[in-house]
Amino acid sequence: MTCGHAHRTARAHGGLVIKASSPRSFQTGEVAATDYGHVNFDGVPPDRLPPPGLCRVWLDGTPPDRQPPPMSCREASAYQRRSGGRVLFMPASDL
Repeated sequence: MTCGHAHRTARAHGGLVIKASSPRSFQTGEVAATDYGHVNFDGVPPDRLPPPGLCRVWLDGTPPDRQPPPMSCREASAYQRRSGGRVLFMPASDL
């Protein structure tokens, strides 16, 4: 997921976009962040969060093993418009 896409997704669904501010950020911990509000991960097991750069639709009331798989954020947004649920996303580093 590009940084611009992460910001658009976070504006629509809430979330914190964190971006490395330099190639040394992984050593120094210096990052830039923009907070777009609360993301509701209630009821989502940590091992079911999408991998960095992908999104996942989470359907409340559906068992974790029956949830849709991680997918591109564009696909997840379209799926969510058709079926409901929440879009969970994990931004990837642009470095």
